[in-house]
Amino acid sequence: MDLDLLKTFLEVVKTRHFGKAADTLCITQSAVSARIRQLESQLNVRLFDRTTKNVHLTPEGERFINHAETILMAWKSACFDVNPSIEHQQQLSLATTASLWHYVFLPDLIPVVEQQQILLNVLSYSSEDLSRLVFHGAVDLIISYDAVHETGISQQVLGNLTLKLFTTKRQAAKFDIGQTPYVHVDWGAVFNVFVNKTYSDQLQVAMQTNNAQTAEKIIEAIDGMAYLPSHVAEMNPELVALEGKYTPVFRRKIFASYSVDSTKTAELKGLLQLLKW
Repeated sequence: MDLDLLKTFLEVVKTRHFGKAADTLCITQSAVSARIRQLESQLNVRLFDRTTKNVHLTPEGERFINHAETILMAWKSACFDVNPSIEHQQQLSLATTASLWHYVFLPDLIPVVEQQQILLNVLSYSSEDLSRLVFHGAVDLIISYDAVHETGISQQVLGNLTLKLFTTKRQAAKFDIGQTPYVHVDWGAVFNVFVNKTYSDQLQVAMQTNNAQTAEKIIEAIDGMAYLPSHVAEMNPELVALEGKYTPVFRRKIFASYSVDSTKTAELKGLLQLLKW
């Protein structure tokens, strides 16, 4: 499989335009078309329905996205693992959401990087992609909101994440659950159920995101509210937590998962001891 074909496919998926994909990849539009035709020929399916103005994924193309991303990630991981120019004793690839990296694990990663005993390849993905990455061996370890129920995957609880509803100090005095703009952060399926059950249709949803840092900036700008980790109160003095009967706290477990067949089990267990809280 030519990896350039996969990269071109994913760029067309991203831009939904052969010309824009060509500009990003620094090749001609005819080269993009040729690569897509070659990939379709190898797979013996049609990946895109193309008109003069629009490019749409076929059902086969939709299903192929995950496979293309997994293959490219596995290749990057392999290159990272065997690169003889990297003189570190241990190398590990870790994936979780951008929100968990920033708010939960960043302080624990700093001493690992400073000691330079383990070379970490730290990646951010959506919560939906994480289980697929570890199951297919594309990464050594994932940290996720939900347990991975797959044969051959070992997992442990790293700790509990406490989420509180935050707003700005300006808005706190005039806070109204039905009027204050709400920014929904995707903290996993269980959290989404909690929000729907707790607030029903009361919330005035202004935006949805899987990046809590983005939500934090937005609620500052619009005097809105969002569920963020409890220690945001220490990190951002402009925000305050709303704690009461109508703004309940949400707590959930955070899981670490890796393959039981991993050749790096000892290194992974050592790293997990540093990340556990």
